[in-house]
Amino acid sequence: MINAIGIRVGKGGSGVSSPVLSASLQAKFLFIWAGTYNGDNLKDILGNGDIVVTGKDFSGSYIPASSSATFAIPNDANFINADTDNFWYNAVILQKTTAQLVATDPQRTILKYNNGSPHDISWIGILKLGEVLTSDEMDELTTQCQLWYLYFDEWNDLGYGKENRA
Repeated sequence: MINAIGIRVGKGGSGVSSPVLSASLQAKFLFIWAGTYNGDNLKDILGNGDIVVTGKDFSGSYIPASSSATFAIPNDANFINADTDNFWYNAVILQKTTAQLVATDPQRTILKYNNGSPHDISWIGILKLGEVLTSDEMDELTTQCQLWYLYFDEWNDLGYGKENRA
């Protein structure tokens, strides 16, 4: 949807659907969470390991912006090595809050969250070590995950306005 001043915006509210990625793009991911759980943890639909949730205070297929839970990658070499931008790991495994997840644009961890408040999270993907995205794949992720115009550090006409980005 395009707003009155010509900026593409997604609908707000909770429960935004999960992206549908091409098989070739999905193969570049180590981890994909699409709203399911293994106990309290975010279940990886690829079966490589779940994101550990501490203090889970929500249910349903999305992580509400109001959650005070924290999130961490598993203590696994594949996850640690894939985190080349040190978002999840920097000498130790880092705990991330919901606010921290939506406040940054790490290049190796892709999130789909509401464009407007509340910034509920409906999808998380972590790229495998060494995977490089083509411009077509960046466009696919931008469209499917409703990423910010400048998510990949350069303007993308397929991007979305995000209320939490200037």
